[in-house]
Amino acid sequence: MKIILSVGSLVLLAVAGCSAGVVDDDYGDSVRNMVQKQTYNPNAEAQASVLPKEGLMGDKAAAAMKTYRSGTPLGPSTEPVGSLTSPAGAAPMSSSAPTASR
Repeated sequence: MKIILSVGSLVLLAVAGCSAGVVDDDYGDSVRNMVQKQTYNPNAEAQASVLPKEGLMGDKAAAAMKTYRSGTPLGPSTEPVGSLTSPAGAAPMSSSAPTASR
């Protein structure tokens, strides 16, 4: 008898697990709304020939990528960003704290 009840319980659980869930009509609306709000120009494909091009020209982009891939530094400065050196011609910075005079 225990075996029949066990098998019957397993069959009922298996059938209950196969039932289709109900999906609301507005399922996914929040995601569609978010994507719509974050789209810069929803008609970009239709207006591709009318809108001005933004960004780099092709030859400049190719040169930038060539420089990037070669690994050569891009400027005359080799100092790390945020260094505390004075600009050329400026008075050297004092390491002592200023004192208050009375």
